[in-house]
Amino acid sequence: MDKFVVTPFLDLNTEDGDLPIREEDLSRLTNAELRQLRISRTELRRCFAKGIKLMHHRDWARERPIAQESLDGEWFVLICGYNQFTHPLMGDNDASNSKKN
Repeated sequence: MDKFVVTPFLDLNTEDGDLPIREEDLSRLTNAELRQLRISRTELRRCFAKGIKLMHHRDWARERPIAQESLDGEWFVLICGYNQFTHPLMGDNDASNSKKN
């Protein structure tokens, strides 16, 4: 069986929802796209690096780094777990099985 490999990414919180950014996207985003996202390329790279650092020794299949802009315009990165209701595969199997019985 092949091992499941996750490509590191950062979810950028936007007005339209979270936008997954992979490392190769960092240089592909245009200046116009960055202006629309209200983040500089330097700040996006900093957030991406911070997300990778925070995810060290964590389960990429269960958690993800998210960059979010604070009310004062500063960007910060936090770790968020997947919700069992929006991502059914993340649900507790024991709890799911007990409801069926």
